[in-house]
Amino acid sequence: SELSMLAEESCQSEDDLNFDTCDLQHLPKQALIDICDRVGLDMEQQVFPLLDLGLDAGGPEKKEHDHVDYVQGARECLLVGAELEGAPDGLEDADSELSMLA
Repeated sequence: SELSMLAEESCQSEDDLNFDTCDLQHLPKQALIDICDRVGLDMEQQVFPLLDLGLDAGGPEKKEHDHVDYVQGARECLLVGAELEGAPDGLEDADSELSMLA
């Protein structure tokens, strides 16, 4: 539809997010990766392993991540980013939390 085409054109980066016509699932994969980069997390190395913890219930390991995985990863990075902004020495805390989870 024309509306979704318009949404895609004006929904290319984190700056375009309004969580209505432009939500995380509308962003291209690279924009989702950029969100994690901005927060200081590596989507492939740090975020996906955390998200995959629940998925590894005896099934074959999924190597190919689809768009939904990137959306979930970016959402996780936004949450971590919000926590970091609220904590004065948040970086050390996030690092220690990640290393405990790893």
